[in-house]
Amino acid sequence: MIWGLMNRKTAALSIIALPVLFVFIGQACSDTKLSAIQQPLPTIGLSIQNYCPLAGFSFRDIFVYNASAEIVGNSWSADFDRDGLPDVLEKSSPVAMQFGVSSLLSNTANPGYSDLVIVNMGLGLAAQNLLPNCANPASDTDQDGLNDCTENYIQTNSQKADTDGDGIPDGIEFRFGLNPRDSNDAFQSLMGDGLTNLEKIKAGLPVGLMATDQIKKLGLVYNVVQQPIVNPSLPTCYNINVTNIPLMAVTNGNKIYAYAVEDKPVTTSGVTVLDRETRWLAAVVPASTANHSTVLINDGIHQQTVDGVIIPLVVQPGGGS
Repeated sequence: MIWGLMNRKTAALSIIALPVLFVFIGQACSDTKLSAIQQPLPTIGLSIQNYCPLAGFSFRDIFVYNASAEIVGNSWSADFDRDGLPDVLEKSSPVAMQFGVSSLLSNTANPGYSDLVIVNMGLGLAAQNLLPNCANPASDTDQDGLNDCTENYIQTNSQKADTDGDGIPDGIEFRFGLNPRDSNDAFQSLMGDGLTNLEKIKAGLPVGLMATDQIKKLGLVYNVVQQPIVNPSLPTCYNINVTNIPLMAVTNGNKIYAYAVEDKPVTTSGVTVLDRETRWLAAVVPASTANHSTVLINDGIHQQTVDGVIIPLVVQPGGGS
């Protein structure tokens, strides 16, 4: 669901290079007039109900994506290990040989750094030996989707979920091909197709793919509905509905992530700044889930689920589109 940023002035990555992945995906989608994309996949909707930001915080935005599905060229590809690299890429001989990655493990080469980091940073087998030791691979202090070791390596702030302050959590930017240290690239259009990079990420589209009308149909559709306030002392709460999420035929289930961005004004010595935090949930949805169903979650965002912990799902037929 990413890629194609090399040598682009509008979204240049000063610290992140995508040499091999760029070439691979670029070969698949070099025709900027692609219009024959089809989506033969079943789709579901996600309904996060009764979501209330933490005390003092206000809801800013939400990013939802299926980590088990990636767009490559003009079709969907499974991502079994959910690392942001499509299986078709990790299984290709040149990539597997150069980087030692696998479609079965998200951190094949080094437990502290995902395969996505290895490939994005162009770290061949020899270079991987020079990576700093990661004592605690599971630590993600700011809950932005990048562990602390990765953030230290790529020079983002492991204490801030949104290092550059553009409204997109660092982990989302890195996964979708933007620079989490560039506050301008979110509002530019890498492909000049009428959609900003932020709008593409919100739509579940690769920022490096020209968004024709056919391709736009692959994107997600967000609808945030404010609930009535029953108790004035409570923060404003929401139901958040996301439709058209593709379901891949993966045996380990489709892992759907939702990252909610919340802001809180903090005033110190007369200067007010925003404390921006990220809350997230992960729900594993079986590939056998009926087409056009809606998965209901009663505010799992603050449960901070991790791999191996599955939020209890309630499936309502006929909700998605």
